[in-house]
Parts: sequence; structure tokens; C-alpha cells
Amino acid sequence: MVTDCLKDLVNVKELCAADAVQPLFWLDDLEGVDRIALSQVSKSSNGSGKELGLQLIDTASRFLMADIETLVPKGYTIKSSLNSFCNTCTYTGLSSDSTFTGVVVKNISSSPNGYLSIDSLKVMVSSSGDYNVVLDDGIAPKLIPGTFTANVEKIFTNINFKTTAKTIKIYFLEPDVLVTALNCPTSKSCGCSGSTAQSKDITVKGLLNNAEFTTQYGFVPCASVICSVDNIMCNIVNQQPRLFAVALLYKSASLYFSEFGVTTRNNRNASFDSEEKEAKR
Repeated sequence: MVTDCLKDLVNVKELCAADAVQPLFWLDDLEGVDRIALSQVSKSSNGSGKELGLQLIDTASRFLMADIETLVPKGYTIKSSLNSFCNTCTYTGLSSDSTFTGVVVKNISSSPNGYLSIDSLKVMVSSSGDYNVVLDDGIAPKLIPGTFTANVEKIFTNINFKTTAKTIKIYFLEPDVLVTALNCPTSKSCGCSGSTAQSKDITVKGLLNNAEFTTQYGFVPCASVICSVDNIMCNIVNQQPRLFAVALLYKSASLYFSEFGVTTRNNRNASFDSEEKEAKR
């Protein structure tokens, strides 16, 4: 997430191991802010002072991210999507029971800020049973369970699987599933141009025994390349990390002291009257 770029800049000192990535600033280095002080104004929903500290940093990062978006010059917008593509393959009477057999969806866009997304998926197998479809991006694969009937198409919609990886392999987790071979067009019938039928930003290839293959099997995906606002914002943050770290540190501290005015706790930090609370802020 985009807020991770900011949260890595500020942390609570007592939560970090010696070998952990060190932030630029510690929330509990500020005067009046430490784990005990945090716990004295925390709510039961926070769990502890440590958790309150992290929640304050997370909330502050979201507010700060909204401020960063105002840096985008007037008149400029970020497109929600570069391109989308739905495969137009048809099923054949052939099938394969080889493991790691299906299709490979590739993001071939030159944009460094594009996410590859699988939006929906049609599946045909020559076996019946409960199987798991794997969307494998090499980072955080997703399993989609389903009950399949031989030679009956099954459709998965609203998959919403997005990844920064350039490639997603689609196959069945279980071995010996008879995956139906596909017949896929390679060109449009537009005169003699022989234009490609696939998107300029997305291609779909076959997968057989975990290697690219000419024939596609079993899966007819709809995919898109989504513009990532997260990457754009993180690039801005990474150019001047200390500047944003200072802003996040004091925004987090401001949220902490704002808890004084609303807390119902009864302790040293929380028991001031309204004038004392305001003065302490």
C-alpha cells in the first residue's frame, strides 16, 4: 500500500527489533510521548499503548497522503486504467492432465506504474470435482476454490487480483485435472494487415508443465493494466523522505495530543481539566 512508504519513515521505538529497518524518526522521541503515555490515553479497542502508537502513525499517513495528492498540478489526472483485454478463445475437444498447465497473462506495458489485474475468468475442464485455481504472480499467489463439472464452463467474476508482477500464471493446484485445450485467434480479419488480436499492453500465452507453450489450456481470462496511484505517490515520497518523515512525525504527535480532549480515561495524562488539556497540546 502507498501508506507503507510513509509508515516506514516513523515508528515506535519499543516495537522495533535491533535488526529491523530503522525509521528516520521515532514517535516516542518527542517530548511527552512514550509507550506509558500512549497507554494512558488508549481505548480498549486499541489494545495497548504500542498499538495506539502504530494506529496514530497509520492514520496520520493517510491524512498526509491526501495532502500529497494536492501536489498533482491542476489540470492533470491519473487514468484509472491503461488497457483491458478479454481473451476470445474457444474450447476444443482435446485436453491435458499435465501439472502446471493453463495460461500465462503478461503485462507488456512500458509504464512503471501499472498493476496487472485479473478481473474475471472462464474455465473448462474434462474432469469433475472440487479443484483450486491458482493465480500465481510469484509474489502472493491466490487460490480460487470451485466445484467443476466435466465439459461445463464455469465463470468466476469480480476476482480483483492485482499485482505489481509482470506475469501471472493460471493453473490448477491439484494434479491430474484434465484441462481443456483452447483454440485462440492470432489475427483480426481486417483486410491484409494481419493486426494482432491481443492488446498492446497485455498478452496471453499457453502454459504446459510450468513452461510457456503455443497452445493455451482451460482458462479464458479478462485482464487489465491498472494505473497505480500508490507507485506515483511513493516516488514523490522517496525523492524527499526526510521532509515527509518530519511531516508524518508531527502529524502523528498532533493526533496523539488530540486524544486528550476526548478520552474518558482516568489517569495522570487523561485526568486534566479542559484548560490543562488544551495547554498541554
